[in-house]
Amino acid sequence: MERSVSIIIPSHNGLEQLQANLPTLFSCLPAQADVEVIVVDNGSIDQSSAYVKNAFPQIKLITTEKGLGFSRACNLGAESATKERLFFLNSDISVLPGFLPPLVGAFSREDLFGVSPKILRPSQDRLNESVIFGSFKGGVISAEFMSAQKLNIPDRPFEVFSVSGAAFMVDRAKYFELGGMDELFSPFYYEETDLSYRAQKRGWKILYEPGSTVHHQHNQTIGKYFPRPAAFQTYRRNQYLCTWKNISDPWLLLAHLAAMVLPKMLIPNFIEWKALLSALRCLPQVIRQRRAQAGLYRLSDRQVLDNCRKYSNFVYNISRRI
Repeated sequence: MERSVSIIIPSHNGLEQLQANLPTLFSCLPAQADVEVIVVDNGSIDQSSAYVKNAFPQIKLITTEKGLGFSRACNLGAESATKERLFFLNSDISVLPGFLPPLVGAFSREDLFGVSPKILRPSQDRLNESVIFGSFKGGVISAEFMSAQKLNIPDRPFEVFSVSGAAFMVDRAKYFELGGMDELFSPFYYEETDLSYRAQKRGWKILYEPGSTVHHQHNQTIGKYFPRPAAFQTYRRNQYLCTWKNISDPWLLLAHLAAMVLPKMLIPNFIEWKALLSALRCLPQVIRQRRAQAGLYRLSDRQVLDNCRKYSNFVYNISRRI
């Protein structure tokens, strides 16, 4: 390994996950690796901080008095990090031996923004959540991995649309050049989609690296602590925000208006209305961000979406030959 890495673990009431996964993480780190581990205890009340302090004093621990959301926790960890690469790792991720070198090695590409390992869900028949296809579907920027589940996914690195929020490594300098995770999306959902789309518009690449494998015990935080209607409302709100922030193509904005906004105004659905109104309250911040980013993009929305089609077509074509 030639590059240094900061492993950043956001955690909210994740004591059980930390107890299960931190020992494995340290046992799987390469000898003499230039790695620091940072745990951001995001308003926990379950003794997570005490456990980390006592069991792993070498960990850099950041605590907050209240839950500040996933994006703020990631940014706090990144601001405290001192290494060249940032590896964001959910507390419910268990790494496997050899997970780190392939991710670090991917950054031999100068145009690389981020890379995700092969993330498998043991409780869901080893579902692979890292092969993420992107599109503009239903009037919003869409990132999804379910359509790849029936394919023979190539066992070699290839370009994808987005990093997977459960586990991904990024170039630290590029992360801060983008402004990090957007805290407008707090408490959760769509942060990595927004981050990846902004990286794609800069012309940077994102890779899937199957040489690195981790296991994900999915839904250990949102599913436990947030009612489903509230979580869905947040998801919908953030779909609006991601689209309003990033899409500049007028035809795509019209498609968004026709497919997402107008139907919600006509259908009496309380949660959908609340999501739209909540997003509208964020418009001043969205406008400021659009203006700040406008001169920095190298690719148009159409070029990004054309690349997304190339990524998915590559996997489909390879799948038919395997």
